[in-house]
Amino acid sequence: MPINYETGVIKQETNSYRLANRIYLCFGLVIVAAIAAIIAVNVLVTLQLYAFWRADAWYLYEAYLDTGMPEFMFHRSLGHPMVFHKLLTASDWSLFDQTGKLVTLANILFNAMTAGILWLALWQSRRGATPVLPSVLSGVLLTGSIFWMTRALEFTYPSQIGTTLVIAGTAMAAYCLYRHLLIQPAGDAGWPRDHWWWLMIASCLFASFTFGNGIASWAGIFMALVALRVMPGRILLLCGIAVGTVIAIQLMPSHEEGSMIKYLLEHLPNLRQATEYLLIFNGLAFNFALFTPDNTRTGYPLFSGIVGLIGIVILTGYTWWTFSRKDRPGAVIAIPLALGWFALAAGVFITIGRAGMEGGWGNPVQHRYPGWSVALWAALLWLALYHLQPRLHAHTAARIGLIGLAVPCLILFASASYHGISYILDYHRAYQPAELAAVVAPETRIEDLRSFRLRLHLRAPIVEHALPEMKTREHGLFRKNWTRQLGDALAEHYAIEEQTTCTGVWRELHAQRLDDTRVYEGWATGPKGSFDTLIMVVDGKIAGGGKPVWLGDVSALGQNSQVSVASPRRYFLGMLFGHTPGWLGMARVAQLESGEETEIEVYGLLNNNTVCRIGPGPGA
Repeated sequence: MPINYETGVIKQETNSYRLANRIYLCFGLVIVAAIAAIIAVNVLVTLQLYAFWRADAWYLYEAYLDTGMPEFMFHRSLGHPMVFHKLLTASDWSLFDQTGKLVTLANILFNAMTAGILWLALWQSRRGATPVLPSVLSGVLLTGSIFWMTRALEFTYPSQIGTTLVIAGTAMAAYCLYRHLLIQPAGDAGWPRDHWWWLMIASCLFASFTFGNGIASWAGIFMALVALRVMPGRILLLCGIAVGTVIAIQLMPSHEEGSMIKYLLEHLPNLRQATEYLLIFNGLAFNFALFTPDNTRTGYPLFSGIVGLIGIVILTGYTWWTFSRKDRPGAVIAIPLALGWFALAAGVFITIGRAGMEGGWGNPVQHRYPGWSVALWAALLWLALYHLQPRLHAHTAARIGLIGLAVPCLILFASASYHGISYILDYHRAYQPAELAAVVAPETRIEDLRSFRLRLHLRAPIVEHALPEMKTREHGLFRKNWTRQLGDALAEHYAIEEQTTCTGVWRELHAQRLDDTRVYEGWATGPKGSFDTLIMVVDGKIAGGGKPVWLGDVSALGQNSQVSVASPRRYFLGMLFGHTPGWLGMARVAQLESGEETEIEVYGLLNNNTVCRIGPGPGA
């Protein structure tokens, strides 16, 4: 039978096309599921951890106690206007007893809002009837870029809610500009009546009065308007409102002397170092994603600088290409331009200020800074996805290109996720004694604890000022009963369970010994598994307490510690990162004249008024 070669060729091409589509579909679904899982794991870990305090949070709380509401909101603190930042933080203190739940939840929700804005704009700009899977994959990639997991630390760091709010406000301003340009052509005289324009102004004001770097949102909108060649009248009005905003910020009362503008002007001559820092600053997201946190402070400045330079060159080149085109590009381009130039402007403010400080190039390499550069790279990712869209429907090569873009993003998100979560668990482990010391030994300076390599500043004067008020309001760790019962006899408050299955071991951490303050770690189990609270007793009196924590090397705790280790439910995901769950506590231990120390006992809290003793006792 003769062979119809034409039919055969068509059939062969059809089968190849179907096979390619199936492979593409499988890869796309796997990547979507993987990135969604990464985001979910990080959100779950974040929700399980409490928000912890560092120096800035203590400063803010001191200002809150000194001024009260609403004056607290309208004072510049640490040189920054923090109206909305402080409103959210003070609400957390008032409504959630300083647990950090509101701040942590707000961090997640506002990051989700930013991702949603970018995805919505990309979806609305779809051309050529882009299939559903590429659109979903694009949305997941954008969400992953906003939830860049090097920022996991920020989710539980109350002072960093400002970064999240500013980026969300800028994203909203960029989206409003996009909608304004859709409705009002460049030369339309009726533009002032467009509500999208004024919503954009409101979003920039929100960012400006949330944190000092929020004024960079005006720079982002300005560059987008210039690149799209919008009528000068709108640009002049924007500049006027921006200048008025800066003046208003400088007129705000401040808890400190001087102003942010004066400080920046004093460091302007150091432009060379500021430029070097700016390049490093814009590559931090990759630095913190690809390398362990210990290395990011001391190495790889060249890597960060090269990556930062690449990002700046791409954004600058694209902006010039947009400006020099004969035909006016789509209004949706305003979104990545505004977000990218906002990130660069924010980096300029930070790096100029940091360039004059001591400490070398490591000053801009702080774990609270990668979030700003994430905005730049999210904008560049948005541009890449936008230009792939017209070809996704008809060209298999474009779909392969989308997968090729998604694979390195997946690897980057996974790496950053592992480093970020592992580091934040270590950070919480280091922070636990700091919080306990604030209650048990408030005069302790964290700098005196040799193992506190992360320099969690617990400023003694501020803490001494804040602790009595915290105790009165039962905020923070003072929500626990034992913190208000220090020095009381255990029998006054609790009954001891005689028939008990509680067990465990512990050891003293001699490296953390401070006068009569002792730090212990161990593991403990009770009838219901792990304990949320442990009470430390000396001579029958409550001398301190313990909290669930991830332990490091537990070999010194004895053979049983390798077999039956308490597993706090709120830290269950940490086992994926090689941490051993247990507890860490701090107590005051009196020293006798002979040099011997009184014996410490540890009790697990079974309920509000019953405890059980943890045996067999100290040591392995």
